[in-house]
Amino acid sequence: MMQRKLFTLIELLVVIAIIAVLASMLLPALNKARDRAKTISCTSNMKTIGLGFARYTSDYNDYLPVNAYVDSADWNNNYAWNNLIGPYCGYNTKGWKNLLPSNDEIFARKGPFHCPALNPGEGKDHKPGTGTYIWPFHDGGSEQGICTRQAFGSSTFREVKVNEITYPSKRGNAGDSDDTYLTIDKTADPNNTNFGFSFETTSTTTYRRGDPFRHGGSTMNILFYDGHAATRNCQDAYIYFWNPREAR
Repeated sequence: MMQRKLFTLIELLVVIAIIAVLASMLLPALNKARDRAKTISCTSNMKTIGLGFARYTSDYNDYLPVNAYVDSADWNNNYAWNNLIGPYCGYNTKGWKNLLPSNDEIFARKGPFHCPALNPGEGKDHKPGTGTYIWPFHDGGSEQGICTRQAFGSSTFREVKVNEITYPSKRGNAGDSDDTYLTIDKTADPNNTNFGFSFETTSTTTYRRGDPFRHGGSTMNILFYDGHAATRNCQDAYIYFWNPREAR
């Protein structure tokens, strides 16, 4: 009769140890592959957003969408750039005065406005992880009231046309952000820990208006005004929003 040879306890432990070693070697590679896939997906979303901007400006006499309309007397009356171009990016509800996609849909973790690398709870007020720059063409500073309209406030409002954008192939239009817009201030971060992207701190959480640490800790996805999207080193990312004529 043939005898069956069984594993001894020592042999079983050796097999488990080998599997554990192989898993520890493969896990970093798998994590990198997963992060890379998220980066590629986010870049694809940026391109879709760029098409949304292009279709919007084509329909509205080359005017860019306002960054935000802020009604401090009625916060339910607020809308932003992503509500305006939402219909061009696959968001179809009419929740805002039966005209624009609702914030509930815009902020849902779906569609091109959602960065797949943004973890639940990281975005401010459950926002999806993509923001645009308020002052799109003024190098090294800001012009008061550009692209932001306040129903109750003192700022002067002025819309911007596409042909006012200088260095469109180098100037960032949108990118990874904890808010629906980015704030870039080269002088606000003297320790260079956030590479020029300003912080916002609530009672419990600190957010970055601009998030160049999301994709592998070293890169940021940027949509440029000429419509192309690219992944850029986070240490240089603020240049594309702050002063693109210095961009390489």
